[in-house]
Amino acid sequence: MKNTPIILIAEDDASVAFALETILSREFSCEIIVAEDGQAAWERIKEGGVDIIVSDWNMPNKTGGELLVDVRGSEEFQRTPFLMLTARSDKESVVMAAQSGVSNYISKPFKKNDVIDKVKIYIEDYTSTETGEISSAGHGSSASVDVIEEIDRCLKSGKIDYPVLPDVVLNVIDEINNQKTSADELARIISIDQSLSAKLINISN
Repeated sequence: MKNTPIILIAEDDASVAFALETILSREFSCEIIVAEDGQAAWERIKEGGVDIIVSDWNMPNKTGGELLVDVRGSEEFQRTPFLMLTARSDKESVVMAAQSGVSNYISKPFKKNDVIDKVKIYIEDYTSTETGEISSAGHGSSASVDVIEEIDRCLKSGKIDYPVLPDVVLNVIDEINNQKTSADELARIISIDQSLSAKLINISN
């Protein structure tokens, strides 16, 4: 049994990869692996043992979006936490990543504390799993988000019959329909309520 998680950083910009590696290695007890593009990252992931993926969006050979599709398309890795590092602010990118099962986003240029706070969620989840404890976050926080259109349809039709906060549900619908909604705001609204995340996972499964 491993004592520390393995974090894979997929980033073609060496300076950005170095910054992420420095932040994570200083903050957490973990092993860091750096892949210079999406294809190299996918080859390493298939070897096994990767516990958390932090990937840039724009990369040669295989983009972060394509890597995410490959990861979520594999039964073995479909619940591996996948954090997308991206400077893209258009809502379509967030929707595409949500459809493919992104776990979280780190916006570029990133702040040290933002990287730490977001990765920490999955480090704690890994630690709880390895020690046999029940994580308060659980896989609901790290598992995939389902297709936005399906979320919208199910919310509006009342087919999500789990206890969720009504204002969160209404906010999700409003943000999906709001053409001016930013990517960060949409991602934030989707991830606010863990019980809602769990229901979206049920839709995808």
